[in-house]
Amino acid sequence: TFKASELGSVNAAGVTNTTGNRIDVDFERLVFSLDMLGGVDVGDGLRKVATPQRAPGAPQPAIDITYLDEDLRITRGGDGSLFVLVKEGDAGPDKTVRAQL
Repeated sequence: TFKASELGSVNAAGVTNTTGNRIDVDFERLVFSLDMLGGVDVGDGLRKVATPQRAPGAPQPAIDITYLDEDLRITRGGDGSLFVLVKEGDAGPDKTVRAQL
């Protein structure tokens, strides 16, 4: 789930939210799947579902939105990682958004 972060909050990288562009992220579940291994289709694949629990006192996972328009979103993760997301074509259910770096 996502919600606007409070002004003055500090992320894991030690950056203070002074502009109101931070989104707190609460991971409800993580899904890991493997469909191909070494270029070989593994059939139904391997799948693992995890329910993460944040340790007491751990920083709130968050992203800072650096730039946003109809085709491009640039965000920085709370650990300092940078994400550049480009919309490809029509964002209907059969289209994907690809992460590029």
